[in-house]
Amino acid sequence: MEPRTESEARKNWTRRLLRLAATLLFAGLLAATLARFAPGYDFDEDQLDSRRSEESRARLRAARSAEGNLAEFFPLFLAGLARGEWGQSQSLHRPVRELISERAALTTGGLAAGLALGWTAALLAGLTAARYRHSGAAAWGTAASVLAQCVPAGLCAFLMLAAGVRGQWALAFCLAAIVFGRLFPYFLNLLETVRRKPAVVMARAKGVGPWRLVLHHVLRVSAPQMLSLTSVAAAAAISACVPLEMILDQPGLGQLAWQAAIARDLPLLVMVTWILGAVLMVLSACADGTVEGLRNP
Repeated sequence: MEPRTESEARKNWTRRLLRLAATLLFAGLLAATLARFAPGYDFDEDQLDSRRSEESRARLRAARSAEGNLAEFFPLFLAGLARGEWGQSQSLHRPVRELISERAALTTGGLAAGLALGWTAALLAGLTAARYRHSGAAAWGTAASVLAQCVPAGLCAFLMLAAGVRGQWALAFCLAAIVFGRLFPYFLNLLETVRRKPAVVMARAKGVGPWRLVLHHVLRVSAPQMLSLTSVAAAAAISACVPLEMILDQPGLGQLAWQAAIARDLPLLVMVTWILGAVLMVLSACADGTVEGLRNP
């Protein structure tokens, strides 16, 4: 039985890696296609420079048009990746690898802090609502969750600036509010569902204390499902990084993605899309692996 189990685990990870590669390839191709056929692709700021001659502008237009041929661009781009070359940014005139390495730490740090703060806040609010069922804690938590989901990410960033909170902490607090808004309703419903299970009802009938009932019986059963929801919150947080970093003026990957999209910078846009997509899928895989480990220790 043991060799068969190891073989199944190996096949499972192989399928995940193939799915990751196929998803990232499709996401990069889709991002490049949308940028290529967006209005104004054939023009950029360099062509509007009055100091350039007509011949120089013609060369820029020819180079832009040649790179806009996706049937040629994508195979050459993938071949460069196979050699370890990430390409050259058309708009910033710098290697894509350098741009991403300079900005990755800020975005990943903000995401980690936002996910940790939002997940912890949703968990504590859910446990409090499950413990004090008739105190109105669930209603207050639900109201805060609805408000967090209704407020756009851009407005949240402006509120942080108005409150005088700036820098990476402002990014983390905005992401935490988004994560809390997504997770709290799921956590509350999950805790209430587990609370009504026969084993928990029996424990309550035997006189188990309220906090011990919630922490030992309810939370322990709910933990795998709670961890599996991390990827849902991560997807919302990653998508919010673009407007948040633009408004908060944080030089991260979200701001870089915005600049690449505005400039129709295909090499930079494809790589940033792949990086953000890979982060999301890795978080999802880690959450699934943790859930499997908890269910099958």
